[in-house]
Amino acid sequence: MTREPPEEPTSGVGDSAFRALADTAPDAIVTGDPTDRIAYVNPAAARLFGYAPEEMVGQPIALLMPERMRTHHHAGYARFVGTGEGRLVGGTVEVPAVRSDGQEFPIELALGSTGTGTERTLTAVIRDLSDRHRRERHLAAQLAVTSVLAGPHSSVEAAPRIVEALASALGWEFGGLWMLDSEARLRLHHVWQADPDATGAFARMSADRTLAPGEGMAGAALRTGRPQWVEDVA
Repeated sequence: MTREPPEEPTSGVGDSAFRALADTAPDAIVTGDPTDRIAYVNPAAARLFGYAPEEMVGQPIALLMPERMRTHHHAGYARFVGTGEGRLVGGTVEVPAVRSDGQEFPIELALGSTGTGTERTLTAVIRDLSDRHRRERHLAAQLAVTSVLAGPHSSVEAAPRIVEALASALGWEFGGLWMLDSEARLRLHHVWQADPDATGAFARMSADRTLAPGEGMAGAALRTGRPQWVEDVA
């Protein structure tokens, strides 16, 4: 009488119960196979990353992360497949991810493994942290501005400090304070730059201009009394 060897645990990707749960889950779920490619994505993951599910399956997992992280990922995934060990497996971490349009955004990543040997897979449950980070930045901006206003500064002294506080807290690359001059035209009074090498030319060009009410974004904001939003100034 012979005894059958125990079956190795499977990844669950092809299991109907797994798919029934994953397909309706509000969180994004992505499973990677032993070759470091995407074996399964649920509808929430496809929406989150901006692809159709069939566009994602079979692609390298690294497609979903910034290029600067890919070499480290490949080494870590190879170690996981070979040994079953991974620094992030079984835990939760915040990392940047990349949508189909190249936009980076913050995610919370919880990793779990299934299977052994050549059947070893890695499943990630992913949450978009963009809204939470946005709320945190807005709160930080409010606190920074309140701190400036509570200080012993005149309005003229406080205004540049407020620009710096807002720009730093909200992660801006460039912040400018436009004020009316003696001829009732807007003139750039103060500039804050995260990287002067990147935005210096724009700052110099702006400093040479004056704007009438209604002219440009600053002029439109003055005339309407409302914020002006441009998604892409390139």
